[in-house]
Parts: sequence; C-alpha cells; structure tokens
Amino acid sequence: MNGHAVQEFSPSHRLFLGVDSDGCAFDTMEVKHRRCFAPQFVRWFDLEPISATAQTVWNFVNLYSATRGINRYAGLAATLHLLGDHPDVPVDTGVPALPAFSAWIERSPALSGSALTDAIATARRAGDRGAADELQTVAEWSRAVDEAFAGMLTDAEPFPGVRDALAAAGAHADVAVVSSAPTAVLQEQWAHAGLEGLVATIGGQELGKKTDHLTRCAVAGGYAANDMLMVGDAPGDAAAARSVGAWFFPIVPGDEAGSWRRFREQALPRFVDGAWTGDYQDQLEQDFYRHLPETPPWKAAPTRT
Repeated sequence: MNGHAVQEFSPSHRLFLGVDSDGCAFDTMEVKHRRCFAPQFVRWFDLEPISATAQTVWNFVNLYSATRGINRYAGLAATLHLLGDHPDVPVDTGVPALPAFSAWIERSPALSGSALTDAIATARRAGDRGAADELQTVAEWSRAVDEAFAGMLTDAEPFPGVRDALAAAGAHADVAVVSSAPTAVLQEQWAHAGLEGLVATIGGQELGKKTDHLTRCAVAGGYAANDMLMVGDAPGDAAAARSVGAWFFPIVPGDEAGSWRRFREQALPRFVDGAWTGDYQDQLEQDFYRHLPETPPWKAAPTRT
C-alpha cells in the first residue's frame, strides 16, 4: 500500500467498517508493551530503583484496564500520574512530573511524533529551554520504543479469523484501518501479512485521534450512523465509535480468536441485515468491560472474608 491515508478514502459501499490494528487485528499488544514500552519507560525516566512497580503500572494502564490501547503519549502521562502516588513508591524516589509534557497533552490536537517535534521547536523559539529539554526526552523515549520493536512487529501475525472476517466484511462494507499507531508501521505490517488488499485505507496517529479518522470517513462516505461499525479491543475504540454514532464490536483481550469468530458468524450478519440493536450492543459491551477495570488493584478496596 503506497501511502494510503484516510484523506484518500474512496467509498463504494453503503456500510462502513473501521478496524483497529494492535491487539485487535494483530497479536502485538503484549509484545510491544512488555518488551518495548515498559522497559524504555524505566530507562528514559530514571526509574530503575522502582523498575518492577513502574512496569506493573505501565502494563495496567496500557494493557489491563479501561485505558487499554491509549495513545502512547497519553499513556505515558497516565502512567506517571498513577505511579506518583503508588503505595510501593517511596516519596523521595522522584517520579518526574513533566509539566510541559502534561500541558502539551492537554492542548495538542494530535498526540503524534510530528506534533511533539513541532512543540519542541516552538519551545526553543520561545527560549523555554526547560520545556524543550523535557519534551525532547519524551521524543527520545518514543524513538527508542520504535527502535526496540523495529522489525519485531513487521513479522507479527494476525489473530486467527481476522483474514476471513475482513474478506467477508469487504463484500458488504468499506473497510478501513483506524489506529493510533504510526501510519508507516501499520502499512508495513498489513502489507507483510498480506492483508492490505482487504482494506480500503490505513490511517494512523498522524491523522489525529480515532474519532477524527471515523469522522473523515463518515463525511467521505455519507454513511448513516447505523451503517457504521468499529471493531476494537479497547474502550477508546468504543468511545470513538460513539462519537460518530457508530456501533462497536469488542475484541475481548484473552479471547481474540473467539471474538473474531463471533464477529464473522454472529455480528457481521446482524450488521449487514440492519438487525443490530441497542440491547445487543449493551450485551457486547457489558462482557467487554468486565475484562477491563477502571481501578488499579493496588487502589481497590480489599475483599471482605
């Protein structure tokens, strides 16, 4: 696929299907976070004295909670916040606050590497060396993460059932990859797996948030809200779907193959036939959210015996 992006999207069906990539179509989430993100988080933010706790908090935020699948920069901010008041972290450990980074998270319309580079340049032009250095550290951490899994993710395999499900969906719907990963990585990954021919377009973090992707596609295709469906493995995917009035089908962490089988055999026919209902949606989401708590275990109230 040669540089496809949401802007080039050319709809040809009445229905639209958005599909997340990491942890949804591809078995990459555990590898990325346990072997790349979390160790580099410890390294770049001088957290070696509390390495085990720091990695546990990182994995909770990004893999095992209601923020699963969060953008890497937002995930960094959330992890630092939780780590700062973790009961196993001594008060004198010095978990970095990163105020300039926190401000960037709040105001930036796109949480991407290019947007961060622009923010660094802006801080330097303004003579704010502290902010520039702080943001530069974040940028170097992000690059180190990408270097750590360079080549590792290209060879990643899709979950069982993904290929058949997308092929079946493509007969009825315009299929788009809607992801917060870098677009170039996505394009290489989908091409290596031989799946690029099953999707109309691939959109990554450079195009903004998933809500932005879906909005662009909705405008380009002129789809009715009930004719749009997002498939994802994280609450952020569900929120993006709701933002445009689309339906959401969850790929449940730990049961990805079973989820894709249910999608093809049960959910896709409902979607194509216009038989998706609010009750069915509620049933899907209730099962999904049981697997992704909002409160970390170290903050949860103890169970009475």
